[in-house]
Amino acid sequence: MAFNMEKLDIIKQFHGGEALCLYRNDSDTLATIMASGYFDDAANYLASGSLIIATASDNYSILKVTNTADVITTEGVTATVAELNAVADVSGRIVNVTDDLTMTAALHGGRIITVNKDDGATITLPAATGSGQKYEIYVGTTITSSNLIIEAASADDSFTGFAYGVDTDAEGDTGYTWNADANDDTITMDGDSRGGVAGDRVEIIDIADGIFAVTAHITQSGGSEVTPFSAAVS
Repeated sequence: MAFNMEKLDIIKQFHGGEALCLYRNDSDTLATIMASGYFDDAANYLASGSLIIATASDNYSILKVTNTADVITTEGVTATVAELNAVADVSGRIVNVTDDLTMTAALHGGRIITVNKDDGATITLPAATGSGQKYEIYVGTTITSSNLIIEAASADDSFTGFAYGVDTDAEGDTGYTWNADANDDTITMDGDSRGGVAGDRVEIIDIADGIFAVTAHITQSGGSEVTPFSAAVS
């Protein structure tokens, strides 16, 4: 689509030519509106330094104008409201979990998921898309029955990384390093040989399409310590 002059409302025109404007066009995306030249037909009203509060079909932003020989370019915030809230809203940094949880980037990215369910829960990750989102799962209550499972949403996603285990038994070994093998997509903690003790934590980063980078710090005991990683998602 193209710029529509009828949709541009000039709220204030300043003496230097700068203007404060509103622009709403539900037919164009924000990327289209922010493209160089989109506002050229309004160049006589938009000196460099003008501000446009723009509402598009998919998002909105405050745009700063640069007018170079009547060619208009703009720059502005392109993050969505959900993305801004995920970074700036500190009220929900800790998410308490007492049941199974299907995570989303908007609600759980950049947050600490504290699991307080001693009989276990299943935490399902969003799809790995390479978004760079970070998810941290913290064991708030030691698992005493069943398992705490952290799994990919589908077998299309897999884990790469390590789990570092601290051995609390007295049989001689003090710690372990467990590698995530190719196609591993699940972490299982049982409160014993696979970790899952209060204070254990798992950091997961959506590092690439189909891949999560995982670092886990777990407490293991029982004399038969084993890796928490497996390929269990079908």
